[in-house]
Amino acid sequence: MLKRGFAKTGFADAYQRTPWLLNEEGSVIHWPFLELLLAQKRLSYLDYVLTHRLLRNYPEAGEEVALCLCHIALAAKEGHLCVRITEQEINPSVMHLWQNEEGQPLSVEEAQQLTHLILEGAQKIPCGLVTTLDHQMASAPHAPICREGNDFYLQRNWIFETLFLKFLKKHLQTPPTLALDRTSVQQAVTALCQERILLEEQGQAILQGCLNPLTLITGGPGTGKTYTAGHLIKVFWSQLSAEQKQKCQIVLAAPTGKAAANLQRSLSRVASTLEAFPAIQAKTLHALLDIKPSRRQERSVRLSADLIIVDESSMIDVRMMACLFESLKPGSRLILLGDQHQLPSVEAGSVFVDLIHLQQTYPHLSFPCTQLRTCLRAELKTLIDFAQLINQGRSQDVLNYLNQPLEIGVKRFELAHDKKEAQRDLLSHTLKLFPSFIKEQPKENELLNLFHGIRLLSPLRKGPFGVEALNQLIWQQISQKAPSKGWIAIPIMIVSNDYHQDLFNGETGVLLRKLPLQPIGLEDYAFFPSRQIEGEVRRLSALLLPKYEYAYCLSIHKSQGSEFDHVILVLPEGAELFGREVFYTAVTRARKQIEIYGSDVVILKTVTQQGVRLSGIEQRLTTQDWLKEI
Repeated sequence: MLKRGFAKTGFADAYQRTPWLLNEEGSVIHWPFLELLLAQKRLSYLDYVLTHRLLRNYPEAGEEVALCLCHIALAAKEGHLCVRITEQEINPSVMHLWQNEEGQPLSVEEAQQLTHLILEGAQKIPCGLVTTLDHQMASAPHAPICREGNDFYLQRNWIFETLFLKFLKKHLQTPPTLALDRTSVQQAVTALCQERILLEEQGQAILQGCLNPLTLITGGPGTGKTYTAGHLIKVFWSQLSAEQKQKCQIVLAAPTGKAAANLQRSLSRVASTLEAFPAIQAKTLHALLDIKPSRRQERSVRLSADLIIVDESSMIDVRMMACLFESLKPGSRLILLGDQHQLPSVEAGSVFVDLIHLQQTYPHLSFPCTQLRTCLRAELKTLIDFAQLINQGRSQDVLNYLNQPLEIGVKRFELAHDKKEAQRDLLSHTLKLFPSFIKEQPKENELLNLFHGIRLLSPLRKGPFGVEALNQLIWQQISQKAPSKGWIAIPIMIVSNDYHQDLFNGETGVLLRKLPLQPIGLEDYAFFPSRQIEGEVRRLSALLLPKYEYAYCLSIHKSQGSEFDHVILVLPEGAELFGREVFYTAVTRARKQIEIYGSDVVILKTVTQQGVRLSGIEQRLTTQDWLKEI
């Protein structure tokens, strides 16, 4: 028997039926295996109901079709643009997608049975639900599933991937309007390298960025991506005539407010040294492209900028990337910066990584990619060496590294087998690191620095070691120990955009509440780092805050774009299913020290597993001969 929520129960009691689970004849549809998987919390009730709705007009469609549709939906939720189904293989596999909320995989028997049924169901999807596509199609498909060869897409993902490919091709076929002399640019770059202001690899990235409509620059932490971008702007600006400078526009952007603020601070120092250089305000991509969640369709925004620099490009999903390329002015230059080994976007697609792999496979393409490999920050060396072992999949070397107590900056702790005991151990160690109680009026800048110096990270949202549970447990323990006077300081993360308050999803700050604790009132307020001036803060009444979450613990996904002196990483059972990218991303969030809680088995499996998001970008470019045109 399926558990029913309040709304579901109320409707069923009032009308004595559940219309979302009835077919056209009014009889209830039973799918025993799918209902078992639902009871195990391996898919959401919403996906289950939507599958019923899709198939209620097709009584001939069996449970195998329902399982196939659910698999395609689960793949999209995990960020895959499509599912590749051949006669004997499914990619991504059922073991990868059908884990429960705590990350536990299927049994071998369940996986074999589910694989067999999905393979069978893929051949039986009713014609009314799937559009079989070819590149000659003149109009967008209307069916909820799109099939191109062996690739099965949700309709919206196929449309966004198609739009991205269309506008990528268009952009690459248009040379930059502000043409620069290659010899002159080369001389400027060579001079900077000879003066040891730039490394050779950074100089190469700048040369390519000045001469091409699209340039990719990738590298790990400390390799100087934004430093390189700053000198790229400097070289580019120096090559323009006085007349061109008057008309030239430059735009800086990033996927999140935090990343945009970091980019603004990094490049403002360079901008201040340039003659007649216009003021530039880094924006989130949502703000730049005027994309709002409440709007059903994106408006086509046309950017007038001649040079667009986007940081943290690995976090950009396919929808956003399609909108970005559509918005570009013909003849503009686009520079995409990012770390290809970090976790991809929360939404579907990993287009930045797809472009890098495409350029590596087909080096003749007209969008160069430069990899920055040299770490320039000495304090990061131990952590970077460790991160490289993870990135290379050298699982036993990672474990050996963790078990060497003399390694500076990297510590390892075992989690107790009993989950309650493991929680207690983790919390008792973590709680004392957060600066929670302040006796007198706090110094806001110092508090921000203290909270930005420490963070707990987890790859899971749910479960005893998920972000939600750990944040709640930490808050409970801290609030119970609160004194009767002074202030309590709470790290928070904004989780919805508020354009009026100039606060965006992903920004972190500190909420100060007056003691003793009462409902949020006039004396309570929050503050965030300034985007314009390093060391300054923005202060806001707590009553005016947009939606936020406690941020003692962050998901590794949401930690991207941030750095902390001290990171505590918990890798519980189930973390291995996220792959080594989650481990690498967490380690590279630490500036000085990382402590890792996890068992040998989980650590070994996590490093061994590589998470690759599936798309049809390379396959479609190859089969449609687009590669010859770009």
